[in-house]
Amino acid sequence: MPRQVLFISGARGFTVNAIMKDLTSEGYDVQFAQPDIVAVTDLHGYTPEAYVFYIDTDLSTIAPAVLDLAQKVVASRVKTNLYLIGSDEDIEKAKAMLPEGLGVYTFKKPLDVKLLIAAINRNMTDIALNRDHKSILLVDDDPTLLHAMNSWLSEKYTVFMANSGMNAISFLSRTTVDLILLDYEMPVVSGLQVFEMLKGEPSTKDIPVIFLTGKNDKNTIVKVLAAKPERYLLKSLPPKDLLKSIDEFFMWNNL
Repeated sequence: MPRQVLFISGARGFTVNAIMKDLTSEGYDVQFAQPDIVAVTDLHGYTPEAYVFYIDTDLSTIAPAVLDLAQKVVASRVKTNLYLIGSDEDIEKAKAMLPEGLGVYTFKKPLDVKLLIAAINRNMTDIALNRDHKSILLVDDDPTLLHAMNSWLSEKYTVFMANSGMNAISFLSRTTVDLILLDYEMPVVSGLQVFEMLKGEPSTKDIPVIFLTGKNDKNTIVKVLAAKPERYLLKSLPPKDLLKSIDEFFMWNNL
């Protein structure tokens, strides 16, 4: 199936048609939309992996549509990039209104379409290589442990980090993941409290949670298991055993 590209522009003139034709010749399924909220989001099953925005309209009039689209792209689990084509001034204005976490590539007018196609091809290849990576959110107040676990897991998984329960909740309001590794003994808002909040929200209740604990005594383990997480892991596990446990979890649960 051809990879899908949504081309956004105020009008479909000669230049826009020429660029779209070149993208189609490269093997992409290209559709056109004007820069309004309905047109760029109500796509009837069309799921672009790239958005090309040819700026030919006053940005102040289309800012709501651009911002709404960008926020939805960031919040989605689909890796997607935005390619801006415009003058130096328009590009800077557009970048200033975009949220963090969005892959943005810029091209000045007049456009060298070969450079645009090369960038899209390169990024599409990267997306394909990483498409099967499961995503994991690490939640722990210990920055040393966070970064250590990130280094152990990131070669195989897409890893996100949060250094507190509330930061984790905030992150998950925008992005979803395949698994949460949650420190049971965090200060202020404990891991158990975070767990209960996650299970109480429709958007996060089905995300599996594995508790991390630094204690191996019977009393702690009983408390951890009473919450009914997917399982628990000791922080003292060697890296290879931690990775093996995560691999087995995804394999056994067919995730």
